[in-house]
Amino acid sequence: FFFNDTATTEIYTQAFVGSVRCVQETGYMEASKKLATELIRVFEDNYCIRVKFESAGESNPSASGLHACFVLDKSGSMAGGPIRDAKGALVSFITKMEKLAVPMTIIAFNNTFEEANSKTLGYEGLRTWAEKIKGSGGTLFKNVFECMREKFVKEKMDNTFVMFLSDGQDNDGLVKLVPFMEKFKDTIVKNNLTSSIHTIGFSDDHDAKLLTAITTYGTKAGTFQYLARDGRIPVAVNNATEFLYQTSMWGQYIGANNVMSKLEISDDEKDAKIHTGMVFMKENDLGEGKVEIYYKGEKTEYTLDMQKTDKLELEDTVHVFTSFISSTVLSVLDKRTQKLLKQDDATMYAEKIGKMDKQLDELIAEIKKQRSLQRKQMMPFCLQAKDLVSEFYAILKTSVAEDISNIKLAQLNRLAYQNILQRSLLKKINKRVGENAGMLQEIDQEINKIVTGMNFKDMQEKYKNELEAYGHCLISYKDWFDALQDGDCFCVTFDAERAEGGIMDPSLVVIKTINTTQLTAESFLDSALFITRAGQIIKGVGQHGASASSLVNGLPDEIITGVMPLYINEEHWKVARLRLKPLLAWTIAQDVLAYEPKQLIVLPFLLLAKAALDQASEHKQKQFKLILDTCAAIYRDCKELILPDLKSKVVEYLTKPEVRTADVIPNNRVFLLHLYVASQAGDIDSKQILSILPFVAEEEIRRNGPKLDVDIHEFYKKLLDIDENAYVVPYIKDFVGELNKDLEGKAAGKGEAFKLMLKAKNIEIKEEQKVPAGGAEETKGAVPKSKEEEKILVDTSKMGERASKLIERYNQLLTKSEWNVAQTVALYNLYGIKPYTTVTDMGLDTPAKQQAFAIQTMTQKVNADRREAIQKGIFINSFDETAATEFVKKKYVDTVTMERNNQKSKIIAERQKTAASASAPEFAATKDLYEAAGLIHGILRGTMNFHEMHKALRSPHCPEVIEKLKMLGTGQFMGIKLIMDDMKNPKELNNGFVTWKATKKHAYKIWKENKSDYPLAQWIEAFPHLAEYLDGQEKRSQGVFVAYRHPRANCVDPRHRANSKKPAAAKVSKPHKKKKKQ
Repeated sequence: FFFNDTATTEIYTQAFVGSVRCVQETGYMEASKKLATELIRVFEDNYCIRVKFESAGESNPSASGLHACFVLDKSGSMAGGPIRDAKGALVSFITKMEKLAVPMTIIAFNNTFEEANSKTLGYEGLRTWAEKIKGSGGTLFKNVFECMREKFVKEKMDNTFVMFLSDGQDNDGLVKLVPFMEKFKDTIVKNNLTSSIHTIGFSDDHDAKLLTAITTYGTKAGTFQYLARDGRIPVAVNNATEFLYQTSMWGQYIGANNVMSKLEISDDEKDAKIHTGMVFMKENDLGEGKVEIYYKGEKTEYTLDMQKTDKLELEDTVHVFTSFISSTVLSVLDKRTQKLLKQDDATMYAEKIGKMDKQLDELIAEIKKQRSLQRKQMMPFCLQAKDLVSEFYAILKTSVAEDISNIKLAQLNRLAYQNILQRSLLKKINKRVGENAGMLQEIDQEINKIVTGMNFKDMQEKYKNELEAYGHCLISYKDWFDALQDGDCFCVTFDAERAEGGIMDPSLVVIKTINTTQLTAESFLDSALFITRAGQIIKGVGQHGASASSLVNGLPDEIITGVMPLYINEEHWKVARLRLKPLLAWTIAQDVLAYEPKQLIVLPFLLLAKAALDQASEHKQKQFKLILDTCAAIYRDCKELILPDLKSKVVEYLTKPEVRTADVIPNNRVFLLHLYVASQAGDIDSKQILSILPFVAEEEIRRNGPKLDVDIHEFYKKLLDIDENAYVVPYIKDFVGELNKDLEGKAAGKGEAFKLMLKAKNIEIKEEQKVPAGGAEETKGAVPKSKEEEKILVDTSKMGERASKLIERYNQLLTKSEWNVAQTVALYNLYGIKPYTTVTDMGLDTPAKQQAFAIQTMTQKVNADRREAIQKGIFINSFDETAATEFVKKKYVDTVTMERNNQKSKIIAERQKTAASASAPEFAATKDLYEAAGLIHGILRGTMNFHEMHKALRSPHCPEVIEKLKMLGTGQFMGIKLIMDDMKNPKELNNGFVTWKATKKHAYKIWKENKSDYPLAQWIEAFPHLAEYLDGQEKRSQGVFVAYRHPRANCVDPRHRANSKKPAAAKVSKPHKKKKKQ
């Protein structure tokens, strides 16, 4: 404060009070207040100190100043598969950071290092940079820590998340690396920065102790994971990424004798400004205590007002106690790996761990008394802690002189951090699907109301003959009535194969088996079947597939991966329908909070389809009836969602074939069962359903039948059994004779030869018709048939050998019970229709119908091809004899015609191939388009001759250049094939003609010399794939600024880069090397 000598006491006071108020408003005077602090006795003389405080500034400090740093070992041992997997995980991580708008840096290291970041390259540039990383050299970690230390401070990275991947050991060893790691940590602490380091080790050669030690050199705790040889790096990276949004604050508790302990700080789930800090201390180390909080380069000190807390809520007790176990294990493990743990200490800790295990058992017993939702939220923490205690106890019983293996060290590390990870995941899930989390709470509340309002005495009398009819739960041994009194319900169990996109499309789930085992919902939720304890060592194959007997004693040897509550009666359904949604969500996505409405109207019907296929025993028939009743109840509850769409599909199924495709009806079995349940309810006429059954079978064969594995023209030749000796060979002989005769008498050049081909095809030649400069519109209308074509006679009353074999394959699809088609038509039994065993049963009872069906099924297997055929009006009803006959005849004639044309073109091509290279100047100079076509006829696109042809068009004011470019681009002129390459890629063919797409460079050179002769629209006709490019060049030639889509790194004008993702050149940083002496 500055005052002159006239200031009075009042002025001093007023100024001081006003200043203090300003400082208070900033939030930086909290240290003057005491924080209310809970002192919780956790275990013996160990206490938990828990403080809650509010941050000033951003509403979400977790995301404040966040920067991700991915450190990748690229040494020689990483070459091959490891570097490929690591780069795949890195690219996926870059994409995730891009979606979250988190800036990131990549450091790839061996003896030296390279660094790239999103600020310079952009995320797309980082992906490109990452793909180029190759494995070579040795392994030195120190350079990485020096790079991070300098970068984090220089660029003021307040909050960094570091991911560290390595498969080897530091060439200098841990002892020499420690000073560099300590220097790194001292620097970030001094500059009040926040950082956490997470490490992933893979292969048997990596140094688990080193990678574990690295995780401790951040201001926040990191994690270490170990991957076995068949492990998947992306899974480990995703696990560590769960810690990305930990709060950017860090803090420490200073107790008696200035003993400092790191605070575990977490954000409040509802208010991101509220934070909780927790630390565990022995009673002798408590002292009066104070807390230091570091955030965004500032340090705030708090004094504490400690109050002992005698009683905690059960959920709170679970979190505190399991966190204490993790903290204890990590502390002892650190001493053990650094050889600081004495044998007497190990014995003492072993006794304590045994007592902790007993206390855990007491907690688990208390949790089992709670309702399912509460149990689901607490039980995983206790079971993970049990695993940790068991593994750790075994380690403590061994000699402290023995080294801990990589695998064992990794197991203990991950188990210790699993508690923290689980809480992080819960918060993430609650934020992601908050509405569903609320739904679960409402479910428990509603079930309580329902059960409280039930008269079980009257119900017992009402259902006295049915109490034992549905069996017992094999875990709790309750029947459905006992379960209902506890707010529980009976479920069928099954084994399902989950699909990656199942949460969005539940029809992708495959029901493998419906089991005989029945369980109550709560027994399942409490069992090891539900609690997926992620393996410490991340393996390539998931932990699913274990038999129920191996997980729960007393269960049969069945695989249980899902359960579904059943409809037994109306009273039971009141509870079962509420339990249904979260259990379906868990079955599909392994997350009870991942419920989507589609799941409810799809998965139960997939189960019904499976049950309908197996009714061999009385038990299976009863099981089918239960699942059918359940689906009927679901339909009744969801009628407004299902019925309107179902009615419109039934009405349109016969008249609009586009309704049948997989993008409209993803699963035909679900569709058929929706129809069946709706017809049983009287909402849809069963006659309507019967009329579409043949078409459903046709669509199912299209989806699941064999794929086209040959060229489509060859397919038509073989399927239609084209008689080449009758319809091709004689006419080719005549053509060759006529060609020889005419060519002998005419030496008018290539144009006359080309006209002969047109004449052979009966294509009219109008000599007076000249295509004007710039091109004219092509003459429209059907090409008249030649005399030869009119003589083609097609017998549709019989099929060839190839067609018969294909039909036989379709028949097999209908009869093999393990295949999708047979399982779909088996459902026709429900409608009193015998399942089809042949396509003849479907109604395809003539050779013409069967051939038309086979052609359309093979050539329109892809949904897009089927839709295109429908839109163009070339799709026909294969069940219509007249339409099928005409369709097959036309395909036969078209195929014969195509074969003739191909052979004629090859003959001409052979005659003109040798002279093609000398024809380029003539091609560019001629004004006669027939002559131009003749000059390039028979050329191969992959030869130098073709290059010479389009290169010749660069000459200024080239006549008819647009039409000539169209010839080269489309590979034909007036329907005559010009380019004769044998192309296999369908993208390079258009109606059988070989196409050519000029590069920008070639197109520009031709356009530049001839642009004044033709308007832009005609240039775009010549180069349709370069329309945007040509438009930009035209505007630039007129002085209009148009930004480059992909500016080069050396582009000077910044306007070109304003909206571009094209990165600047990557900066490569390498440590300075001293020059060797001469």
